[in-house]
Amino acid sequence: LYRSGSELSRLNSQGNLAHPSIEFLTLLSDAIAFSTNSSGIFDVTVQPLWQLYAKHFAYPKADPKGPRQSEIDRILQLVGSDKIILDTDRISFEKAGMGVTLNGVAQGFITDRITDLLKSAGFENVMVSLGENFALGSKPDGDDWRAGIISPIDGKTIAKAVTLKDKALATSGGYGSPFGSNSMANHLLNPKTGKTAAIKASVSVVADTATTADMVSTALSLMPKNAGQSLVRKMSGVDQVIYL
Repeated sequence: LYRSGSELSRLNSQGNLAHPSIEFLTLLSDAIAFSTNSSGIFDVTVQPLWQLYAKHFAYPKADPKGPRQSEIDRILQLVGSDKIILDTDRISFEKAGMGVTLNGVAQGFITDRITDLLKSAGFENVMVSLGENFALGSKPDGDDWRAGIISPIDGKTIAKAVTLKDKALATSGGYGSPFGSNSMANHLLNPKTGKTAAIKASVSVVADTATTADMVSTALSLMPKNAGQSLVRKMSGVDQVIYL
């Protein structure tokens, strides 16, 4: 996102990208499909909304509630994965000023790719931890891997541990990156309302892939618990959801 020559940065700055790589196409395609399945609550086009919040909180004595609703409503016109035109030889935006962030899925996708590379190299017992986690096989001693979930209250202590074998774990929580020390606004942005997730809460997902776990945990952090549970029941490949 911050490398000017990357495919993502070129797409955001130009509004289109010719001859995208297969990996970039695959990741965007997966993200758009999940946006549809989640009724738009997961959406990679929230980058302009993030920029609005970042600009607002860059000013001293910024209103801790965040940008004015009129500003949010204006930016929301640029949000929506249905406005991404995806072809094998080109990616483009329907509206000028749109932008994509992969912060809700890239760590999971990279975790899966590294896991695949390790498997192809013959590794059988590895815990891959790259922001999200994938437990490849079991530990060398035969026991399942264990992963700790950080408490959203203090952001330090282990609130719960889960066992993993050939499964991924991802956690989303607003406590990880608030926009200001005196604000509840954080990086988990709702593409429908422009508001942010609860800062003292987190959602962890155990799934078949880290990509799925990453996207689902992001979406669930922006949904009421009952709606999130309904979404997960309609999905395959999700084993466990942990709310803290």
